[in-house]
Amino acid sequence: MSSREEELKKYLAKRERKKNRSNVADYSQSKPSIPEGKRDPESFATFFELSGGRSRMTITAIVSFIICIGIVVFLNFADIERTSIFFTALLTFVVINLISLGSIYSGLDAYRKFASHKDSPVTGWRQFIVSRSDDFWERNYYANVGIKFDQDHKVSELEKQALAAFMQTWINEWGYRYKNYKWTSGAPKEFNRTGADRIEGQASISNGVPFMMDQLMNKLPDLLKLLTPGTLTVSIYSQGPDSSTSIDDADEREEERRADQRYREMMQKED
Repeated sequence: MSSREEELKKYLAKRERKKNRSNVADYSQSKPSIPEGKRDPESFATFFELSGGRSRMTITAIVSFIICIGIVVFLNFADIERTSIFFTALLTFVVINLISLGSIYSGLDAYRKFASHKDSPVTGWRQFIVSRSDDFWERNYYANVGIKFDQDHKVSELEKQALAAFMQTWINEWGYRYKNYKWTSGAPKEFNRTGADRIEGQASISNGVPFMMDQLMNKLPDLLKLLTPGTLTVSIYSQGPDSSTSIDDADEREEERRADQRYREMMQKED
């Protein structure tokens, strides 16, 4: 047995999950015309949004502000000039936030290689980004997205099993991550198999897209190291316009109004 086969078997063992899902019917891929957006897929501003930079920097700002308050209180007891206290706190705040911003920026180079299809078998990412509507970036919209895995039919059965395990783990990790998540404005359609070589689901800027990036940029390379070079390509495609996740609760509110009216009428009869 070759070392590659041994590594593939280890990979399969690690990818085993208790939860199994049956495949659904094969899907016929359509290619609707989508107007091009205004975002540069490889810019830092785009990467900042896709990697959750806004929420990360917000948390950092809150934490650093609390630390600065502690510094001010501590230095006040030390009888230090107020000007020195102010600049010390300000410098601390700026440094902490710059470090956090730098940690985000450090991933930009790897992302650009991924987005530009350099050293990556993944295609379609640029078109996926530029096809998003302006509403999508406001975090209350989902994109209907699919990932297609094209594997050379001549590869060994073990390599085919390894790819199938990767796809199944993708589905299981998504389901596990958001199993107990409380969606405030509608839940997305979960990632699932829609064919032997396809995964489809809905992705938003705050939930699904960072998950996709993690799978394709961080998890997929582990599998590629074990496969015959050049035998797997992955393509991303989106279907139709972005859809809103806001819930129209007009019917629910009307039912509550009617229930309240019935209660009032019942109380009036009892009086």
